[in-house]
Amino acid sequence: MKEEFNIEIKKDLKYFAGHSLGEYSALVASGSLNFSDALILLHERGKSMQEAVPEGKGSMLAVMGLKLPELNKYISEVKKEKGVCEVANDNSYSQIILSGDKSAIDEISTILKNNKKKSIFLPVSAPFHCSLMAPAEERLALDLNAASFVNPIVPLINNVAAEVVQTATAIRDGLRRQVCNPVRWEESIRHLILLGVDHFVEVGPGRVLTGLMRSIDRLQNTSNVEDVKSLEKLTL
Repeated sequence: MKEEFNIEIKKDLKYFAGHSLGEYSALVASGSLNFSDALILLHERGKSMQEAVPEGKGSMLAVMGLKLPELNKYISEVKKEKGVCEVANDNSYSQIILSGDKSAIDEISTILKNNKKKSIFLPVSAPFHCSLMAPAEERLALDLNAASFVNPIVPLINNVAAEVVQTATAIRDGLRRQVCNPVRWEESIRHLILLGVDHFVEVGPGRVLTGLMRSIDRLQNTSNVEDVKSLEKLTL
């Protein structure tokens, strides 16, 4: 019964996308990855990412109100000896996340403050989606190669390329590269709009992605599904 319901829903869906860890959820929904395999992969992913950088060495910073080209100019002012300072999430015009060595992130925070730009440190346990995660990518690659992926029933827009992927090989490679590379969320959404998508459904508790959509393109139709009641009200 549940499987029949999923197939019926998928007939009305053109693409799936998931933000960072959410890409695994999107792959399960798309039929590319088994739910139990996804849980195992996410456990190993979290463990390897947590162990890649010693506690207190890394940091992440949310920057508001800057477009990426302008922010890159400030990033270039960070002294090389301070370490890694890279874009981790290009979420929208109103929010870009930086990740890297604590000393480098501290410096970019000061640079932004001196230029009257708003930023907020994130309460995270590790500097995700940056080159410091290389050990985690190497470990996760082994798990991804061992896991079973199939071509998705519904195509996926992946984080690392912000492009449509329709093969198990491309999906596996995207998940591996995602560990050290930024989540290109704004580009992903804009690509979906160019493909003709005009209704976006956020699945899960809260409305974070819907909020980001307002910054990317507030004219798009959005819906939220976080429980049975909201699912029953969903119309596509």
